[in-house]
Amino acid sequence: MNEIEGKILGINVQEVEKKLLALGAKKVFDGELVATMFDFPDKRFSQHEIIVRLRKEGDRTKLTYKKLLNIDKAKVSEELEVGVEDYKIEAPNSEAMLEYAKKLGFEDSDVKPWGTREIFAYYRKK
Repeated sequence: MNEIEGKILGINVQEVEKKLLALGAKKVFDGELVATMFDFPDKRFSQHEIIVRLRKEGDRTKLTYKKLLNIDKAKVSEELEVGVEDYKIEAPNSEAMLEYAKKLGFEDSDVKPWGTREIFAYYRKK
């Protein structure tokens, strides 16, 4: 499915929400969005105008693939989206887990058996 979007900056949020409600729109989400973007170290996604994003919207999580198609009058992207349950790779054994990671383009050395503490320590160093 193609997503067609444009952005309008510097708006009065309350005023626009009021107008949307008057037009019959219904607010479907009011909360915090947390998004994590993915790419390879060689930036192969971004070099090809591709976004791979994991986004948490309240209690729902979605994995999204977007490929930019056009930016003439609006930003047009091919968009594929699926709901997911977790942010991690799980498998019946470590060999299968490494096989899954390889199918995603990662090496065995990219897969870390880390907990939250090690992940925070890794990103603090960057």
